[in-house]
Amino acid sequence: MTIGIVFLLPEAAVGGVIGCDSAIDAEGLVINEIMVDPEGTDPGLQWIEIYNETGLDLLVSGWQVEAGTAGVYDTASVLSSGTYFIDGEYVVIAQSVLPFADIVRSGFVAGTASTDADAVRITDCAGTPVDTVVYGATNPDGWVQDDKDVAISLAPVPSSGQTIARVPDGDDTGLSGMDFALVTTPTPGSSNDEPPVDCGGVGSGLLVNEVFADGETWVELLHTGAAPALMEGWSISFGDTSMAPAYTFAAGQVASPGGRFVVGDAAGAAYPADLSLAGISAIRIVDCLGFGSDTVVIGPTNTLGWVDDGGTLATGLAPALVAGQSLSRSPDGADTDDSSVDFALLDPSPSAENGATPEPPEDTDSPPPPEDTDTDTVPPPGSEEPPAAEEDTGAGTCGCATGATAPWWLLPALLLRGRRSTRRS
Repeated sequence: MTIGIVFLLPEAAVGGVIGCDSAIDAEGLVINEIMVDPEGTDPGLQWIEIYNETGLDLLVSGWQVEAGTAGVYDTASVLSSGTYFIDGEYVVIAQSVLPFADIVRSGFVAGTASTDADAVRITDCAGTPVDTVVYGATNPDGWVQDDKDVAISLAPVPSSGQTIARVPDGDDTGLSGMDFALVTTPTPGSSNDEPPVDCGGVGSGLLVNEVFADGETWVELLHTGAAPALMEGWSISFGDTSMAPAYTFAAGQVASPGGRFVVGDAAGAAYPADLSLAGISAIRIVDCLGFGSDTVVIGPTNTLGWVDDGGTLATGLAPALVAGQSLSRSPDGADTDDSSVDFALLDPSPSAENGATPEPPEDTDSPPPPEDTDTDTVPPPGSEEPPAAEEDTGAGTCGCATGATAPWWLLPALLLRGRRSTRRS
């Protein structure tokens, strides 16, 4: 996925449109895609993508991205001094919970998905509109287009999880109903004309399977889905008072179906990381498009109002973390979307099935088994004949009996030894 580039440079930088009241020079800078109704009701997941095809690197200090409902632009995000939109790039404005945000604005919203029209627009620092999008079924509030005429051509109302997007990119007739279409697979930070990044996405089956925070701090993920998930851009987010990314996966990392892997400082962790889990009350896996794949809300209370995977207030809470034990799905991989049912406090088992009895350590201090003193193999006194050759019992270099001739009561230990030998090879 191509993420937009936003430069913060001195105002005197050369090559951009200098001057904040430069809407007249910004033809070709457009709102390209809008997410106003994310799946569920998670706060902070709305976003707007801006596309620059002006042929210029635009200095946009003091410009604003505004969202309006009920006829009033009531939310404005002011762009910082020294911010440039680079020609040909896509820029995403959103809250910090979304890992692909190029410009982060606390409290950012993009509107609603009601039938009565809402609007979003970009204005220069003098308040002159650069681009306006009006979307809805009707326009009773009289939203106007860039030419200040009341909009009669409206972009469609998106359903949950859909975006409205310009197809093709940057297409701008001034009529929102002509320029925008509904998109079921969002493409934040990349072209609407290209196939979306396939990273597994919502419903992939990737779960938070175990959490430990006592000395070592780590999270075990389990992939219960049927298809490999490309992990590039996925992240693990924690919450104490707010949700924020704590670890983001790099390019080339893949989760295979049935695979489990540990992120943190546990011995042998697949992805070593320094995680701070103290005091967390929620943990979430976020896919490469910014959507939650799995959410666990930790009790004993949910005073912060965390929502579950279905987007509703979480009432079934996982037990609070305690010293020496891990918060584990029990049985392993259980997912009813009710954390109070799915999770229990168990002995830690990083990279292994939750609740499984750990294998005992191999006893390397035990003496070798006694030699066979069967009198039948001892020659009679004074005999010159050598003792009869012993039957090959399949003894290995360790001096212990193996194979089919081993006594039945040794078989469990031998099978265990064989498994360990295979692991070492």
